[in-house]
Amino acid sequence: MRVATLRITVIGVAHFVLWAYTYFHPEAIRMLFSLVTLALLVVALFLSATYGFRVWRRSSRLWILPALMCLAFLVSTWYTAAPVGQFMADWEFKRHLNEYLRVVEDFKSGRIPCRHGCNGEFDRLDTGDGMKNIMFLLAAHCEDGTVGMAFLVGTDVPLLHEGYFFKGYGDGSACRADPYSLEKKWPYVRHVEGQWYHFSDEPGL
Repeated sequence: MRVATLRITVIGVAHFVLWAYTYFHPEAIRMLFSLVTLALLVVALFLSATYGFRVWRRSSRLWILPALMCLAFLVSTWYTAAPVGQFMADWEFKRHLNEYLRVVEDFKSGRIPCRHGCNGEFDRLDTGDGMKNIMFLLAAHCEDGTVGMAFLVGTDVPLLHEGYFFKGYGDGSACRADPYSLEKKWPYVRHVEGQWYHFSDEPGL
C-alpha cells in the first residue's frame, strides 16, 4: 500500500501541475500528458478502491486512503488548477504590461501603420513589434478617437486562439459591431484589469 500511495502522489502532483500550466501557457504536448495523468488517476482510483477492499483492509485501517488520495487529486485539480493557471498567465501579462501599452499608444498615434487604415474595422497589423509569444495583432481606430487592439498569443494547440485585448472604445462605439471586436469574435472573455481583457475560443483559459 505504501508503494501505491507514493505512486499516486507523484501522478497526482504531476497532473495538477500539468493541468495548471495548460491554462498558463497551452502547448499540445503538455495537454496530452495532462490527459494521460488524468487517465492514470481514474484507473488508480478504481484499482486502489477494489484492491483495498479485498486485500489492504485485512492489514490496515487506512486501506481506503489511496483511493481517497486519487479522488482528492481529481477534485482539487478540477476546481483549482484553472484559477492557478489563469493567475500565473495574468501575472506574466502584467509583467509586460508597459510593452503592450507602448504598442497601443504607437498604433493610436500612427507610428504603427495599418494596411487598410483600420478605421472602424479591425485589421491585421504589419508588425508585432517583436513582442515575445505574440503571433500577430488585430486593431481598429474607432470614430471617437479611441482604439481597440487584440494581441494573439502564439500556441501550437490546433484550433486554439487566445490573447489579450485592449478595449479603449465604449459600448456605443461602432467598433463594437465589427466581427473581430471583443464582443463579437471571442466567446470566452474575462476581465484582467482596467481596459484589458483576456479572450479565447475555448472555455476556462
